[in-house]
Amino acid sequence: MELKQVYIKTAKGQEEIQQRTYKLSATLRKLLIMVDGHSTAAEMIDRLSAMGDVTSALTELETGGFIVSLTPVAPPVAAPTAPPPVKILDDSPASSTSEPQSERLLMQNLWGDDDATPASALPSARSALSGTAEPHFNLDKAKNFIRATLLAAMGPSAARRIDLVEATTSVEELRVELDGIREMLPTVLSKRHAEQIWKQLEPIMAPFALPSSRDATAKPTAPAIAASPAQPDSPLDKAKAAIHQILSANAGPNTGYWIERMDAIATPDILRIELDVLNEMLPRIFSRSQAAQVKNQLEPILAAISPAVPPAQPTFNLNKAKDVIRRTLLEVMGPTAVRRVERIDGVTTVEVLRTELEGIHEMLPKVLSKRQAEQVWKQLEPILMSISLPPM
Repeated sequence: MELKQVYIKTAKGQEEIQQRTYKLSATLRKLLIMVDGHSTAAEMIDRLSAMGDVTSALTELETGGFIVSLTPVAPPVAAPTAPPPVKILDDSPASSTSEPQSERLLMQNLWGDDDATPASALPSARSALSGTAEPHFNLDKAKNFIRATLLAAMGPSAARRIDLVEATTSVEELRVELDGIREMLPTVLSKRHAEQIWKQLEPIMAPFALPSSRDATAKPTAPAIAASPAQPDSPLDKAKAAIHQILSANAGPNTGYWIERMDAIATPDILRIELDVLNEMLPRIFSRSQAAQVKNQLEPILAAISPAVPPAQPTFNLNKAKDVIRRTLLEVMGPTAVRRVERIDGVTTVEVLRTELEGIHEMLPKVLSKRQAEQVWKQLEPILMSISLPPM
C-alpha cells in the first residue's frame, strides 16, 4: 500500500455503511466511515493511530472491495536525455505532439472494449460524431474518472455534483453535466486550480462537442440538427425559436454561446436538460433582476415541452438525508462524530430520523462554538423541516 494513496468508498462500502450488509467489525466499520476521498493513507494512519493498526485495516478494506484508491491519470513526464517512445502508437510525426500522453491514455481507457486498443484507433472530436466505425464508449469508466477527479480536487463539497454525474444514463446527459462542471470550477477553486482540473476532464468531453458552425471543414453526417422540412412548426422548433428570441432580446456575456447551443438541440429530452442547466447559469450571465426576468420567460417553454403526466407525489429519500447528515457531522467533528454517525446509519424510519436530528440540535452547542453550531444546524435544519411538512 502506498502511503500517498487517497481512498474513496465503493458502492459495496456505501452499502455496508447504510445497511450493515457485510457485518464488518466495529473497528473496520469506523475506519470505513472515516474514508473521506481526500485524506492520504499516511494522513489517516497518523490521525487515527488510536484505532490500532490502520495500515492493515485499510489493506483489508481494499482487499474486501469496500474502498478503492484514486488513481488519476499521470501527467506526461519530460525526459531531457531521450524522448519517450510514443511513436510506436502512430508513425506520423504529429502524433507525438498533437495531444498529451495523459490524454491518449485516458481516451484509450474510455474507448474500446479492452486496454489494448491502440491510441491511433481512438476517435477524434469529429469522428466520434460520425456513424462509421465508432468504438464503444465506456460511460461507467468516464463517470468513475470524473468522480475521482472532483473528490480529489474538492473533497466532500463535490458530493452534489457527483450525484448529478452518477445519475446520467447517456453520453448526451454526461456532456451536459461536464458543461456544468466547467462553469462551476472557477466559482469554487482558484483560477489556476480550476484550469488544471478541467485539463484532466476536457478529453472526456472532446468527442461529444458539437461541431462549430464556424468550422468550414466540418461536414454534418446526420440531419439531426436541422429541422425537418415536413414539420417546420414542430413543438421542438417552436420552443427553440422562442428561446432564441428571448436570449437575443436579453444580450449578455456568453448569450451567443447559449443561443448556438440551444439551436443545435435535436430532441425535446435534451432541450429539457439544457434549459435546466441554463436556468442554473442565469445569475452568472445576467444581473439578478434580468436573470429573474429571463427565467420567468423561459418557464412556459419548459412547461410546454415537459411530458403531460400527473405530478408525482414527492417522497422523502431517507438514505440521501442520512448521507447528508453523515458528511456534515464528519466534516465538522471528525472522529468524535463516529458514534452519532452510527446512530444515524441505524435509522430506518423518518420518525426515528426526526428524533436523532433533534438530539443533534441539542448536542451541537456542547461540542462546538456557538457560531459554528449555528452554521452546522443551518445545513441540517432543512432536513428536519422537510420531515415535518404535512403530506401534499
